[in-house]
Amino acid sequence: LAAGNTLEMVDGRDRIYMDLSRKGAMFHISIGEPRQQPDMGAHLRRMPHLMETQAAAAPDILENYRIFLVHHSTSEILGFVRALDASGCWFLTTLFIRYQGVVPDFHLEDMLSMPEERFRFHALQRIELRESVDGAYILSRQYSYMTGLKDLDRALRSLRGNYLDSMRLTAGHLFFREAFAAREEGRRLLLIEDGGYLAPVLNRLCHESRSLGEVLERFGVTPPEGLRTDIRIKDWLCEVLPATFEHTTNGYYHLQTVERECNGLNFPALTIATSRYKNIVEAEACAYSILSAVESIFNGLGRSMLHRHALVLGSKGNIGRFVMKALTERVSYGTALGLDLKATPAGGNGSREFSHIHRLLEADWKHLDLFVGITGVSVLQRDFFERLLLEGSAEQLFFASGSTKTIEFADLTDWIEALSNTSRPRIGGHSVRMEK
Repeated sequence: LAAGNTLEMVDGRDRIYMDLSRKGAMFHISIGEPRQQPDMGAHLRRMPHLMETQAAAAPDILENYRIFLVHHSTSEILGFVRALDASGCWFLTTLFIRYQGVVPDFHLEDMLSMPEERFRFHALQRIELRESVDGAYILSRQYSYMTGLKDLDRALRSLRGNYLDSMRLTAGHLFFREAFAAREEGRRLLLIEDGGYLAPVLNRLCHESRSLGEVLERFGVTPPEGLRTDIRIKDWLCEVLPATFEHTTNGYYHLQTVERECNGLNFPALTIATSRYKNIVEAEACAYSILSAVESIFNGLGRSMLHRHALVLGSKGNIGRFVMKALTERVSYGTALGLDLKATPAGGNGSREFSHIHRLLEADWKHLDLFVGITGVSVLQRDFFERLLLEGSAEQLFFASGSTKTIEFADLTDWIEALSNTSRPRIGGHSVRMEK
C-alpha cells in the first residue's frame, strides 16, 4: 500500500479493494470494484482552448523554468497546473488563496496525485483566537508535506496577522525558497499570481535598495550557508526573475501604484486583468456568484434580500457595477445605493451612487443594513459605524466582502477588536455588551 499499490481481497464473488491517497493520509476501502483514480487531466479537458494552446507549443517549452503560482483552488487552476506539467515545467509550487470555505475532496485527491518531486501545494488555514475577531492563519496540513517549512510555520504563528499579511509572508517565504533552487539549478523563476500578493512588494523592495539579508529576514527565510546577503535584492533577483504575471484588476492597480510612485517597475509585469473577457464576462459571473452566496446565507437565517437597504462599496468597478445592477432588481421593497470615488460627487441626475459616504442623505444612510464590499480597500471608517449604530434604524447589520482579503471592512474589524479587548466597552457614551 505504501508503495502506491492496490490491495485486493477476494471472498467467493465478493471483492474488496484498498489503497492509499493524499501522500498516505487517506485510506480507501472500495467494495465491488476499485475506486476511480485521480485524474488531473479531467480539469484540463474542460478547457479546450488551453488544451489547443498547450498542444501547439514546443515540447518541454518550460523545462528551464520553475514556477511559483498564487491562485484560487478551482478546477480551472488544476487544469492549468496539468497544462504546465504537459509543457515540461521543471517544478511548480502553488500557494492556494483560501480565506474560508472547503476544498472539494476530489480536488485534493487530484492535485496530490501529482509527483511530489515536481509539484508542491500549500494553503493557509484559519484558526480562532480568543482575543481577535479576525483570528490568525497557519499552514494547512491538508496539502503537500511540510518538509523544510518549520521556519515559515513558526513565523506565521508568531505573526498572528490578518489574511493579507499572512499570505504575503507565506508567498514571500515560498518564493525565495524557489529562487534559491532555481539559481542553484541554473534555471529561472516565474511568478504567476491572482491578487497582487507579492509582485508589488518585490518591486517596491527593489526600489528601496533593500539588501538580500533584510528581505530574507522579512519573510522568515534562513539563507543557504555561504550566501552573500549584503548585496542589493534588485541585483540578486534580476538574474533569476524575468517577469511576473497578474490575473486581477486589484493586483494590476497595485502594480500601477508602485510604477507611479517608484518611477517604473524592476520586473516586466504581464496581465490579463484588462481584457474584455476578464472585465465584463467574468466580472458579471462573479457578481452573480457573490450575490447568490449572500442570498443563500440570508435564506439559511430565514431571511430574504427583498427588504434589504444595501450599499455597494465600489459600485463603479468591474464587478461592483454588475453587483449594483443585480442587487437593484432583488431588493424589491428596499433600496440599493452605491459608493465609489468615480461616482458624481452628490449622486446627481437621479443617480443612486455617491462619491463619499457623507454625501448620502440622512433618510438613506439611516436605513442601511447590508454592506457589500467589492473595493479591495477599506472605505468606511469608525465614525460612520458609530453613527450608524447610535442613529440608524436597522436592528441588524450585515457585511459581505466580495474578495478573499475582506479589506473592505478592515476598519470595522479593528474597531470591534479594540472594543472586545476593553474591559468596559462603550460607544458614544453608552455601555455595550460584546459577544463573538
